[in-house]
Amino acid sequence: MAWHVMSDFERYDRAREAFEWSLPETYNPAVDCLRKHESPGPAERTAIVDAATGESFTYRDLDRASGRLANALAARGVEPGDRVGVVAPQRPETPVAHFACWKLGAVSVPMTTLYGEDALAYRLDDAGVRVVVFDPTVRESLAAASRECPALETAVELDARPWYVEEREDGDGSDGEETDGNAGGFDCEVVGYDSFVADQSPDRDPYESTPATDSVVMYTSGSTGPPKGVRHGHAMWAGRAAAAYNFFEGGLGADAVTWTPADWAWGSALGALLLGTLHHGGAVVAAPMRGFDPQAAFELLESREVTGALVAPTGLRMLMGEDAGAYDLSLEVVATAGEPLTPEILDWAEDALEGVPVNEYYGQTELNLVVANRSDWFDVRPGSMGKPLPGYEVTVLDPETREELPPGEVGEIAVRPGDERVFFREYLGRPEATTGKRTAGPDGEGDGAWFLTDDLARRDEDGYLWFESRADDVILTSGYRVGPMEVESVVLEHPDVEQVGVIGVPDETRGERIKACVETVDGVTGDDDLRAEIRERARDRLAAYEYPGGGGGTIAEAVRYGKRTASEASRFTGGEAGGRAIGFFAHVFAWGVPAASEASEETPRGKRWLGSLFGPEGGARSMFPGGGGMDDRKMQQMMKQMGIDMQELDAEEVIIKTPDEELVFTDADVQRMDAQGQQTYTIVGDAESRPHDEGGDAGAADSEDSGGPVIEESEGDGETEIPEEDVELVASQAGVSKSEAREALEAADGEPAAAIAQLK
Repeated sequence: MAWHVMSDFERYDRAREAFEWSLPETYNPAVDCLRKHESPGPAERTAIVDAATGESFTYRDLDRASGRLANALAARGVEPGDRVGVVAPQRPETPVAHFACWKLGAVSVPMTTLYGEDALAYRLDDAGVRVVVFDPTVRESLAAASRECPALETAVELDARPWYVEEREDGDGSDGEETDGNAGGFDCEVVGYDSFVADQSPDRDPYESTPATDSVVMYTSGSTGPPKGVRHGHAMWAGRAAAAYNFFEGGLGADAVTWTPADWAWGSALGALLLGTLHHGGAVVAAPMRGFDPQAAFELLESREVTGALVAPTGLRMLMGEDAGAYDLSLEVVATAGEPLTPEILDWAEDALEGVPVNEYYGQTELNLVVANRSDWFDVRPGSMGKPLPGYEVTVLDPETREELPPGEVGEIAVRPGDERVFFREYLGRPEATTGKRTAGPDGEGDGAWFLTDDLARRDEDGYLWFESRADDVILTSGYRVGPMEVESVVLEHPDVEQVGVIGVPDETRGERIKACVETVDGVTGDDDLRAEIRERARDRLAAYEYPGGGGGTIAEAVRYGKRTASEASRFTGGEAGGRAIGFFAHVFAWGVPAASEASEETPRGKRWLGSLFGPEGGARSMFPGGGGMDDRKMQQMMKQMGIDMQELDAEEVIIKTPDEELVFTDADVQRMDAQGQQTYTIVGDAESRPHDEGGDAGAADSEDSGGPVIEESEGDGETEIPEEDVELVASQAGVSKSEAREALEAADGEPAAAIAQLK
């Protein structure tokens, strides 16, 4: 009988009591996923369905293809322990490449096709990748990146495949034709995939590995510094499969058909949905998209009879705009993560999806998926991440004393696995960061230690966990620690509120006061009555020190915009020194005048406008949890996936006109984003406040049509020359590429120390 990591349990308490990590002594994920299934066997069982082409691939097909690739890699000198990059979207060759690595004993390094030159160069070089298998859509970026990767010897180019949602006209122009030799600007050999595997046998005896054998290097989002390479053993995939079996409520067997819009490079999409489904014998739908299309998503769910879907809350909100009743769906369960699962999503699923459960979960790149909801075990409580999954102890620790906290108190989430092999081994080249990820055990050593997350949460009396914020997002007011998410969740329940961001602003008496920046729904204009209603709601639901408007807190001006899409509703939280960056989209209407939300905030670094950013990984938690808000690189990647283009502007001066003042930014960082014709400006920099009578037209800010303050920009004269030795110094000290170091130096006015501090 085939081995499955998670058994069936009818009750949560029984699962918690009886489950053990009974990992086999010898374990290779390629063998586990591809060769063990019976009735039907691998040759008759469908593994991958390509929705863009209509092709189906059996488990045997993947086994034979990965055997050929493993033999081809071995022929090029790839040995056990060597690292092989995989930069490919949802296509059959993506799992084939990973399985080939593991059959050979090599280590795979998954990377999304959304990465640009800098992101690819950093990861390829940091991981010491020798061979990379890549999709033709990243040819130009990868060619440029290869010049900064001395260990990279060979790039294997896949053939072009169609997209389920057609490719936008913003690619790099690659036609996907195979090119052998050193071509196209690569600083390594380039060979077409078909040529690479030609004449290779599909048979390959798999490398004799164990659950602890090196399997993959995955990269964190870089929310607290440069992205860190996370080294995992094979057992990590078993951990992901166990979690997926639970939040998909046992629906991953031979009859299961699963799908996610997310790239198969991210941890949850690759580990939980793709490999988790293959571990249990189901079929996975590949539907590569260049931008999330709700109608196309519903058509795919119907036509491919998808039973289990993994979609972030932002994607679910976009689906809410479609008539679900027009589709004959086979959907049985939806899994989600990345941002709060608000009550309206659950209400919509209950009504429009006829009771399909929506289970939120939580985890980290380093520590697997450890908390989840499962509606057949216990009631889903909106806003809660769920309860600890079988195989893990999860608690809340005092961030300073590391003592366990009682229910109701906010502290740092800490996890202790039943088998440490399902967690990460180390951060590549960062021994101090690795050591700092866990507490000392009772004996002063590692045994019995808690693994730390840097995420704050509270646990209620019934064992549910409620995310509060990243540790660096917490607001300290009058001696109390307040997590922004609890306040935000209460404000979001007001029917006139579309989105809200809660921050702490300096206060001489209280240390910080709480401020809520509110975006209203279409058709509602913010006024004093709405502010009063929000304050009253918060006062009734929160502690006296928590609610905005109480204890010195405020409700920022509620601003309405023009017609917006659901994809633009999310916000961004980040680790900017001195305050939590929040903001909303400022839309350019037909006449080209952008509106903006609350324009500035006092921080210890001066008055700064905190511009709006968006990505499907959402707010305080990332879609595929690695914790916290995203760095600019990852945000740009996720925006591109949602069909949003970004462009850096060389702006010498930017002026925001509000009804009360003008905010003048000199040498600010300015980004222009285009979301299907709607333009958005993001401005970050130090602002000088001046009254209207010192210049400008105050009347423009009061325009009924504009919906908010006016942003004016004037183009700069060019970039400041940065000495090459400064670039090399910053790149070396911060562990980033030269181009990233140069950008940081330009943002820091050429000061190496400031640039290094910013990057770290």
